[in-house]
Amino acid sequence: GDGTTECWPFAGGTGGPGAPCRSVEECAGGEYGYCRRLPGDPLDSGLCMIECTDDPGRCPVGTACLPIDEPPIFGDRGAWWCLKLCTVDDECPGEYVCIGARAWPREITACWL
Repeated sequence: GDGTTECWPFAGGTGGPGAPCRSVEECAGGEYGYCRRLPGDPLDSGLCMIECTDDPGRCPVGTACLPIDEPPIFGDRGAWWCLKLCTVDDECPGEYVCIGARAWPREITACWL
């Protein structure tokens, strides 16, 4: 990097990966937590995630560290995020659905759009 320090919101809440959120403060994960919101969709339930690119062990039980192209916080380098494992859509918040092997490199199902 360029040696500069930048501010990043702290995820000090209780919402683990897969929990609905309106802001990062509602999610768990500390400096690695994130609240994914769909741009321009005020009804979006949001989705708590934890960044795990360099440490898959950061993911809590019931989640998996999976490659996601967004949010592009690492520039051209893709990031990996802890996402909630699921078997049916009802286990996911709002409009998120339980998607499987067609989206991930392994035979798993997780909440995503």
